[in-house]
Amino acid sequence: LRSPLARLQAATALAAGRPGASPAEAGRVEREIRRMDRVIGDLLRYARLGATGTVARRLVRLDALVAELCRDEELEARNRPCELAVRTGQELLVVGDPDLLRSAFENLLRNAIRYAPAGSRVEVGAEHAGDDIRLTVADRGPGVPGEYLERIFEPYVRAPGPAGPADGTGLGLAIARRVFVAHGGSVRASLREGGGLLME
Repeated sequence: LRSPLARLQAATALAAGRPGASPAEAGRVEREIRRMDRVIGDLLRYARLGATGTVARRLVRLDALVAELCRDEELEARNRPCELAVRTGQELLVVGDPDLLRSAFENLLRNAIRYAPAGSRVEVGAEHAGDDIRLTVADRGPGVPGEYLERIFEPYVRAPGPAGPADGTGLGLAIARRVFVAHGGSVRASLREGGGLLME
């Protein structure tokens, strides 16, 4: 599926350089191609996580991973505009797949930023909780109806409510759950007092 997408991108670039080509039309095609590529990527990741033996086993410092990801997402947060407030413990070590763990946590964080009201704060935490490690992402967005707190982790399920950007695939939270479960963990959502959503 990605091979024809690559050819479409090349054809679009050539068409955009021809006299009389509409830049707006070329831009729309390019956006659709990028969206298709994201959908295919998410489908592949979700399917791969359903297979056995797909999770690498390396020593990962989750505190460093979370801090780096938050630095990478600062620009997106400023464009919202909202603030990222990060709190991590020291030496949060787990054995797992760093790429998958980053992807799962990135899905939670981007979801929070997407729905965060302008001027609000997205709070990110990573700390020891007994023998476990607790990762949290909390926002002040619209939240979801109570009956959707579990269903939003199912593929393609979208909770009703104020619409965010329409470029998601409906797989981000499902992928996050599969990643955390594959690492012996879990993820759940709860409504925050005063509004917003807590993922932990």
